[in-house]
Amino acid sequence: MPLTNPLPTELLLEILAQLPVNSNPLDILLVSSSFYHVFSELLYGHLKFRRIDQLTRFLNTFNSTISIPRPIRSITIDVDNGLRLGLYAHIQALFSLCTAAPHAEIDDHGRLVLENLKFRFHTHSRGNDLSVIYDALTLVNPRTFTWVGPDPPHHFSAAIVPAALSYVLQALATHTNLTYLTLSHVKFPDNGEILLLPQFPSLKSLTLSQVIFLRSDIVLEYLIKSGSQLESIRLIDAYQHSIWGSRLRRSHIENAATRRFTFEAFNDDSLPHADQADSMLTEVSVLQKIRRVVLCQGKFERIIGGDRVLKDSILI
Repeated sequence: MPLTNPLPTELLLEILAQLPVNSNPLDILLVSSSFYHVFSELLYGHLKFRRIDQLTRFLNTFNSTISIPRPIRSITIDVDNGLRLGLYAHIQALFSLCTAAPHAEIDDHGRLVLENLKFRFHTHSRGNDLSVIYDALTLVNPRTFTWVGPDPPHHFSAAIVPAALSYVLQALATHTNLTYLTLSHVKFPDNGEILLLPQFPSLKSLTLSQVIFLRSDIVLEYLIKSGSQLESIRLIDAYQHSIWGSRLRRSHIENAATRRFTFEAFNDDSLPHADQADSMLTEVSVLQKIRRVVLCQGKFERIIGGDRVLKDSILI
């Protein structure tokens, strides 16, 4: 039954948003019709899964005959993937299910539009289902995507292994709405393979945190090809090799740019003088863009060894 003196929806929304959502929110939903409508928007609009069995129960509850009652705005999946219980297939099924929710925002390619999508779990290099990550991520089109590792900040482990990273980047390149991207606990290939960052059509901010084997020329190549909408690249505790080596500094990327243009000038010495001048202007503009856009930072320190820096140092 409705409340005698119902609170304004905006105020009720603020109050209910502060309540902890336990495994059975039915008590809150049954208080009144006002509570039901507002709290169901919170409950379904911002899905958060902390265990794989939570995710499977959700998938078993809603199906082709019972649809999700409210459109999904954001999804967080923060689970232990140690047992590898078909997590990627569950995520793919979840995204398909959310697409069918009433009034869900769907883009021109039939993908679910999300405000926020966040993952917090490990991938495994020996997984034989890593391609399903691509299949799942291409079902959505988030404006903000974050994938972080589940371990404490001072304990480095690769949440996104190289075999998974290639599928992740391929999928993210299809996200036309993607504006803010954060990837943490990432390992680039260390076997000589060069895995370049693709171009993200709408990306304004890229953050790579606690990443290893990130070569300076990978960052440079992405920066050169990026559009004018790119505002910042933050590299936090990014290492060119292992965590026992040196952190990536802005000067490393600047030096990579200088080497690149020096090499091109040396190999194109037959160009007319005007073209060589244009090449030098291009080098200047790239260096200016690096200094304007790239921020390298040391944030989390190893207990012993490695590249020692002060916390939150700007690495020039």
